[in-house]
Amino acid sequence: MTGSELPLACTLEGAAFAERRARWEALSERALAGRERTPGGVLLRYRAAPGVVDELHELVRLEGDCCAFLDLRLREDGAEHVLEVSGPPEAAAVIEAFAS
Repeated sequence: MTGSELPLACTLEGAAFAERRARWEALSERALAGRERTPGGVLLRYRAAPGVVDELHELVRLEGDCCAFLDLRLREDGAEHVLEVSGPPEAAAVIEAFAS
């Protein structure tokens, strides 16, 4: 399957979707320092705190499984962990979920 053939929707449903969303929300409540829209997506900044980078790595890995069309890039920037989320224009609704 090529990039253009990837489904442009999250493959999680029901309880699995709710659980994943709850994990992102808990991480955001605990460590989100800022959110910025970019031309192709969103940039999320998380404060460095115990367990934050491990949870980010795990969530990025899991999102790669259910939303393979997304480009998720995690990097360090000083005392913050920065997650860049982007994807094709058709994925705007999924990317918007990260931005809100």
